[in-house]
Amino acid sequence: MVWGSQQWPQWERGLLVVCFLAALMVYLPTITVLPFGDDWEMFAWAEQYGTEVFYSQGNFRVWQRLLFAQAYPLLGDGVLPLVIGLSIAVLLMTARFVMRVAGRVAPGLTMAPLAVAVLYLFHPANASAVVQIDTFSQNLADFLALLTIQQVVFSAATSRIRSGVAAVALTVCVLFAKETALGVLAWIPVAVYLRTRYVNNAGTKDAFSSALMAAVAVAFGIALYMWIKTEAGTPMTPSQTGRYAIQLEPAKVVLNAIQLWGAALYYGDIATLFVFGLSPKVVVSGLLSVLLLSAATLGLVRHLRKAPETPGRLSGDALIWCSFAAPAVVPVVFMGSVSELYSAGIVPFVALGLGLCCANLC
Repeated sequence: MVWGSQQWPQWERGLLVVCFLAALMVYLPTITVLPFGDDWEMFAWAEQYGTEVFYSQGNFRVWQRLLFAQAYPLLGDGVLPLVIGLSIAVLLMTARFVMRVAGRVAPGLTMAPLAVAVLYLFHPANASAVVQIDTFSQNLADFLALLTIQQVVFSAATSRIRSGVAAVALTVCVLFAKETALGVLAWIPVAVYLRTRYVNNAGTKDAFSSALMAAVAVAFGIALYMWIKTEAGTPMTPSQTGRYAIQLEPAKVVLNAIQLWGAALYYGDIATLFVFGLSPKVVVSGLLSVLLLSAATLGLVRHLRKAPETPGRLSGDALIWCSFAAPAVVPVVFMGSVSELYSAGIVPFVALGLGLCCANLC
């Protein structure tokens, strides 16, 4: 098994298998949970509208509704284990993806892929993203967003036209899953500029040209999605009340951002934290996060002390990947309220950064 340019020893591959089996043992029992929350809306929608996946009522999440509308007439209430099972599959694919990224950006850190996989798979926010039908869209949007970043920012394009078409198509696919990935998509042109200019050492003109093409492709994909959404009869105006109401008050936006980034760094009882706030239980369960952040800080200091030619030095691509953690909170920070579920979109980038730092201690 090769991750990036490194060959994994047999014992490390064994640890990897154990990690994924442990994740299955943790998440498979969720298949037996009963519907709750927004799941009931999906059941009511399927009973009323059947396979009309572009119906305007509710959120415009095409892949989720397409799956549910096709499976519900055949399986009835049995569609819940199917969707949760698919969510677990997407979660495992995302874990494998971030592992491969870790192997490419830090080829000298043999434990980095495993550390990243553990930190991603067992993050408590992922439990919230797996156990509901309605949150399948969050897992899928996260995975498709990672594929889009890989294709547009890090893949060697053989043709600018082909790369642009792929960027448009992937942008639409991501938004068909969930619109919470808008911030990640908007950051892609910036990432293209940074990689072209500072990693590939191209001139400013070439970097700006590449970034401009990426910006045009992503913007066209967003515009195409909005047109499809409008044609489907879904209103473009945001909700004026409730969770989805647009909130532009600076203090509220900052608070939402702190909650989302904090939740992505928190490996304790995250559901209790969002529902009841700070409590002794939340503080005690968060001790693991303190230890983890301390280890990551020590690993980062050790990395910065390494000479440039030392094996295990992180590449510039590592910083670019981790930079997506900042815009990943957009547009959720402008919502009336946020929950631990929305931090799941930040977790792949946070797990990547923490895992790479901690691997420097090995």
